[in-house]
Amino acid sequence: MSPTTKAPSRPRHAATPSGGGSAPAPMITPEQIATKPPGSNGTTGPGAPEMAPPGAAAQAAGAVAATMTSATVGGLWTSNNTSNAWVFLNGVGWRKLSPANPTSHQALLELARVAKDANATVQADEDGSVVHAMYVW
Repeated sequence: MSPTTKAPSRPRHAATPSGGGSAPAPMITPEQIATKPPGSNGTTGPGAPEMAPPGAAAQAAGAVAATMTSATVGGLWTSNNTSNAWVFLNGVGWRKLSPANPTSHQALLELARVAKDANATVQADEDGSVVHAMYVW
């Protein structure tokens, strides 16, 4: 630094994530997210979705796991964790998209989004909890 240049001064006030609005800043940490109890809709484990799309409660009673499931997509859920996305198959329930490969995980998520937007039927190759392949018709 040259003798004529001043060092930048520190700000007088700390910045807040709420942007000055009336809503308080969220107070949950990543550690708290990882240790949240299982969701109330039958899913288990950290990072599982806790809410179900409208009408899901009536469908959950008749949910049966199958190798190839034909259904429509009722909802999508994801978090900021690596390869952590879930799809709600109407009549079946929440299924995690396979995290085996980041590229294929992204492709499955894109297929699920397109199917949801178009209300198209999907055939999902799943093992009862994880979708490994998806066909959109």
